Amino acid sequence: MRQLRRPLGPPRKILLATAAALAMAVRAAGAVWLARGAGRLWNGDPYPVADPAVTSQRLDGLTQQVYDTPDVPQATLDPKWPGGGQETDGSGCYHTGLKDLTKQVSDSPPSVPGVVAVSSEWGLKATSGTSCTRAARAPARLRHRLISWDSSTS
Repeated sequence: MRQLRRPLGPPRKILLATAAALAMAVRAAGAVWLARGAGRLWNGDPYPVADPAVTSQRLDGLTQQVYDTPDVPQATLDPKWPGGGQETDGSGCYHTGLKDLTKQVSDSPPSVPGVVAVSSEWGLKATSGTSCTRAARAPARLRHRLISWDSSTS
């Protein structure tokens, strides 16, 4: 038996044209998405930009919270603590992305200008009136506080 081919009717032509237009739109969107991804891979993720004064106030508030967290009333800052206090270090903030690959594999890769990591280190000195149990629990309270910061500030 031989089937006869019928010409496509107007509804079928509209359906095929719509499907073709949709396929082209999806293909174009995919090309844009790939181009943006390739640009990010080439340039790397940028470091966040922040106002130094606002960042300084935020870090000062966080440091004060850490100071208050141990809940050791008579404790004072230990002036003989070997830590450096508050420091900024730009030597660990390297270029990212494939365009800077030669800089990344260098023995001493250059840092990104204007990008720094800020740290604060200090110690407490307990007085004779501080209870041993309260002072012994202080590191656990600090650890809990710092872990909660890590998960909430990322």
